[in-house]
Amino acid sequence: RECFSLSFYRWFFLAMACNDASTVCRTMFNLLFARNDLGLPLAQYGDIMSVNAVISFFLLIPMGFLVDRLHPLRTYIAGAMLVIAANLFGFFFVRDYITFFIVAILIAIVYVIQNASKLPMFVSLLPAASYGQFSSANAMVVSVFLIFANFGGGVFIDFLGYRYIFIWDLLFTTLGLIALLKVYRYWSRSGGRRGYVAPTVQNRPAVD
Repeated sequence: RECFSLSFYRWFFLAMACNDASTVCRTMFNLLFARNDLGLPLAQYGDIMSVNAVISFFLLIPMGFLVDRLHPLRTYIAGAMLVIAANLFGFFFVRDYITFFIVAILIAIVYVIQNASKLPMFVSLLPAASYGQFSSANAMVVSVFLIFANFGGGVFIDFLGYRYIFIWDLLFTTLGLIALLKVYRYWSRSGGRRGYVAPTVQNRPAVD
């Protein structure tokens, strides 16, 4: 009742579930796409992933300052928009080692933006007194979503091919972005960065 009766949190949980589901196909099939569709040897794939890990490590520190300055919700939304753009580019232009390397770096960068802002976004939006409860409710929704996404992602790629890992990511990130914009609209109307108070069933907002 407390976690699911307000539309604000339903939109928020849906956004998080869609964003977690968006990475399912890349997690499972990125290596197979590189090897089977692009013909990359394992050594080259490993080199690319290593570079991505190094880039992610060094980007996390400045991203912390950026998240604090802009607000984690805004940063996470910006990251989702960049994820969509990177996947569009990847679907149409990845053809060889160089283009795969470029897109892999772009995707690593945009996911650093989201990963750096995700936990601060939870802290800034969820009720402090019931933070664990709302986090658990979110985890329940995400877990159920991922059960179906893992099965559906396999069927999706089997039917369309490994290149469509980009389209899967794009579609679910777009759905998550739509839900996040609903969250952002309420957050802005409720005072935004300076005046926002997490809604509860006790202080149910009139706009809900």
